[in-house]
Amino acid sequence: MLQHYGLYRVQKSVFAGYLDLKRRLDLADKLDLYISSDNDNIVLIPICKNCEESIFIEGFTEIPQIKDFDFV
Repeated sequence: MLQHYGLYRVQKSVFAGYLDLKRRLDLADKLDLYISSDNDNIVLIPICKNCEESIFIEGFTEIPQIKDFDFV
């Protein structure tokens, strides 16, 4: 599941989230596992920090935020 990569479902077939380069490459290597028919497609679209400011959202979806974590 794409949630395993920290992505969250926006719509039935749309996921969003931040992946560092290592995780993006890992996911790209395994994309064939997520294709179930000849009609399926997966598109990874990187968005730079500057472009993020121009995203317009109407509705209840939020842009995922990179969060800092504290280790205990």
